[in-house]
Formats: sequence, structure tokens, C-alpha cells
Amino acid sequence: MSGDRPVSRFYRSLTTPIKKVVLLGDAGVGKSSLFARFCGEDLPRTTSVPTTVQLRASDIREFQVGFSNVRISLWDTAGVERMLSLTENYYRKAVGVLLVYDVMARETFENLEHTWVPSVTLRNNRVKAFLVGNKTDLTTDSADTVSEEEVQIYCRTCPLDVVGTFRVSAKTCSGVEDMFTKLAESVLEDNSFDKEGGINLSETSAQDGQTSRQETCTCKV
Repeated sequence: MSGDRPVSRFYRSLTTPIKKVVLLGDAGVGKSSLFARFCGEDLPRTTSVPTTVQLRASDIREFQVGFSNVRISLWDTAGVERMLSLTENYYRKAVGVLLVYDVMARETFENLEHTWVPSVTLRNNRVKAFLVGNKTDLTTDSADTVSEEEVQIYCRTCPLDVVGTFRVSAKTCSGVEDMFTKLAESVLEDNSFDKEGGINLSETSAQDGQTSRQETCTCKV
């Protein structure tokens, strides 16, 4: 009955869990490019690091994992990390964090250990962590290139629960959708915040100048 479809979609939107995931990493590693891919948008033509701080943004996508659905609310720093001024609200109720580094810039990988992982553990050490090496389309034999072996070694000592590592290219989309679907599969199993009622988008949007929009993209795993 076609008349029931709007009601069914509305009911599903109320019952499908929303899992908050945040992007972290140095400026210029491609966080906003990955966020754009998550939103289904094209990348900006310029590859320079923004010189001004924009409003942080979030977007929602729905994924189908087996017979279940999950909505991921992905949050992007949009330049605020350059001032190390991320607030408690950015981390609040997150179940996952994408720790992004540039595979061609060793310093950005080292800063995960020295800056970003400590920042997460201080505010929310229950999150599932995913290490994301971006810009694989630029990979060469440079001494600054971060190897997969180095990443695995760090995972053994990382104080966070690292449940996945990825090497992707936001520019070519290589590995990006696979990363997001595996992320959805992993966070769907996380019930650590269910008793708190999940995230409230209207509440978080009102704080810190947060903007958000919702769209549905069903991706089967």
C-alpha cells in the first residue's frame, strides 16, 4: 500500500539509531575532503589549507548493514583544529573517531600519537578509533611515506580501541566508500550511549555554531 510508505519512512527515521563519529587530524590531511565524499559532494578545486576557520559541520547518512539500518552523523572540524580549540561538545557522545593522517607526511602520523589521541582520551576514551591514511594517490618511495607496518605497530600501543585501519584517497575515492561501510558495520554494534538516548541533533546544532543537514544513502555491506 503506497499510502503507508511515508508513515513507514517516518517511523524508521525515529527508530534507526544515530551514531556520532568525529574526524580528527592535522590541518591539510584531507578531513574536509573525506567529509565532502561522505556528503556525496565533489571536492573543491583548490587543495590549499584554509586560512580562515569555518563553522564546524555535520551530516547524516543512513547505511544498511545486513538486516539493520544505522545512521552515522559525521562531524568535521573545518579548520578549528588549527587553533586546537575543539570543545567538549565536539567529542560529546561520539562512538567513533576517524584519525586522519597524510600517508606522504610522516609528521601528521606522529601527531596522532602526540596530539590527537591524547585529546580524545582526555575527553572520551570509550570511542572506537579508526586510523585513516589519506592521499594514497600521491604515494611514492619518499622517506616521509608512512608504511602500513608502522601503522600496525602503533595500533598495539595506542590507548584507544583501534578497530580498523584504512588507506584511502579522497581525491580518487579509492577505498573511501569501503571505509564508510565498514565504519557503519562497526559502530552499529556499539551500544555504549544507548542509555543516554543517542545524540540530539537540534541540541548539538545550537552549540558552537554547529550546522547540520540530513540525507539518506543506503549502502549494503
